[in-house]
Amino acid sequence: MAAVGSGAAAAGVRPAANVFTYTAAVTALSDAGKWEQALQTFDERPEAVQLNEPLVHAAICAAATGQQWERALQLLGELREQRLVPRSASYNVAIGACAAAREPGAALRLLREMGDEGHRRSVLSYNAALRSLAPSGRWRQALALLDQMEEEKVRPSLLSFNIALDACAKGVQGDLAMDLMTQIRAAGLRPDVVSYSSLIAALSRGGDWMRVVGVLGSIEEAPDVEANEFVFSAAIAAMERAGEWEKALALFEGIRGAGGLPGGGQASPALFNAAISAAGRGGDTKVATQLLREMDEAGLRPGLRAFNGVLKACEKSVDATEAEGLLQMMAARGVAPDAISYTSAMGALGRAGAWERALALWGEMAANGLEADSKALLSAMRALLGASQWDAALTVFDGAPPQARASSAVYAAAISACVPTAQPRRATALLGSMQAASPPVFPNLACYRGAVEACAEAGEWEAALAVWQGMQSGVLRLEIQP
Repeated sequence: MAAVGSGAAAAGVRPAANVFTYTAAVTALSDAGKWEQALQTFDERPEAVQLNEPLVHAAICAAATGQQWERALQLLGELREQRLVPRSASYNVAIGACAAAREPGAALRLLREMGDEGHRRSVLSYNAALRSLAPSGRWRQALALLDQMEEEKVRPSLLSFNIALDACAKGVQGDLAMDLMTQIRAAGLRPDVVSYSSLIAALSRGGDWMRVVGVLGSIEEAPDVEANEFVFSAAIAAMERAGEWEKALALFEGIRGAGGLPGGGQASPALFNAAISAAGRGGDTKVATQLLREMDEAGLRPGLRAFNGVLKACEKSVDATEAEGLLQMMAARGVAPDAISYTSAMGALGRAGAWERALALWGEMAANGLEADSKALLSAMRALLGASQWDAALTVFDGAPPQARASSAVYAAAISACVPTAQPRRATALLGSMQAASPPVFPNLACYRGAVEACAEAGEWEAALAVWQGMQSGVLRLEIQP
């Protein structure tokens, strides 16, 4: 009896050198999760073992198990080279591998090839392709696939609709998500908690809190459907985004007052995070810190999102002391601050006039290797501008990375620092450089106004007029003659 390659040997498999035993060996290794050994066994087969469709299908399944989508496509190509017709299941598995790797282009191409080769595309084929679209919110293509299923008389399953709902949620398409729920019922299917979760997520991301409340009411009336933490968290988030943070907190307290989640579950980290975020949006530091404490006391370890929610409240309420204390607490608990944490803390310190401490946080952020965005830069600059530290604000602007400067508000802040220091040339140079920056930034009214004021402050009336005319015409001629 001939031994197969080292992949099968390593697994103690020594079948005879024929296509049937190799198919069985590759299948067994793949089913056991040993996809690397399965593919190695396939690659090391003797020349006497000729390819056939079942053997290649087994190898495609192994590639999919290992999330090797490119290898799955290569194996399909090998079948065609041998003038063998892949089975529908091989296509389905390969499409699933592409979906798992978030390669929607490859998944849709395979789905199209199935039709071109005369295969009947089943609900499994379409669901696999739909899964490739949902993570990136490609709702147009997802809905197009549902239409294509109808044209081919392939009845969508609830899973098909749920995946499309997820795509609509990520694409913030609340109206279309509502339409899909209607289609689910028209197809004789019952929406489940996943359906409702995606619908609420779609409405939530658009801030459509009133319709979210209506959906919550529908869930209460739906048989065999109980709202879970994700449903309630999305509902709280919808109210927060719409500025209805007090209603969001009332919903959270209502859930707790009713004894927690349906089924006896208590408020989860996701629910606490949503509530703290709502309190942060409203600038209610007292409520946000109380919720953080209760979360901790309940044994639910607060993470970055919870701390950031409280820091946002500190920024809005100008509570510099609490903001600094939270950063210290995060360090003590091993929760590393991100750019949002630093931005909120700098905002709180800056508004409280503690510009030196805000500037120190800007330096700490860079030292920790965090990439500053325009919001962080603007918070640091505003802290300095509020304390009349004009030159320091410009120094921070000059040292910031290009992507952090890519904001008209940031340029407006820098230009405004040129007014009290009577730097008209610097102001006009900043204004003139905006659209040539990488990425380009387009001036807003505050940028023009700052440049005009800087020129006027220095008595450069002709330059001020040039800036004004440039704003009106959209063509900047800002060179100031010495």
